[in-house]
Amino acid sequence: MREMLEIVLKILLLTGLFYIAWFDYKTKLIETEWLVLFGVLGLAGVLLQGDMDLLRQSCLGMLVGGAVLLFAWISKESVGFGDGWL
Repeated sequence: MREMLEIVLKILLLTGLFYIAWFDYKTKLIETEWLVLFGVLGLAGVLLQGDMDLLRQSCLGMLVGGAVLLFAWISKESVGFGDGWL
């Protein structure tokens, strides 16, 4: 069952990242709603798996993303906000 959940989560993640990349390519925009939706789904999947190491890694990834957002704000977007959100 756990392997099936992991496969479903990876397919959802791949589909979401593909959609976000395609939409960004076409419009030069990243929709925050989709990022939040896939982020919440990913975090829910991590919590459902019960793997604390994976949870730590996810939190570390969010911390790195937050640092990129801070750098984007400080540098007046020499790095885009979308990079930090993604």
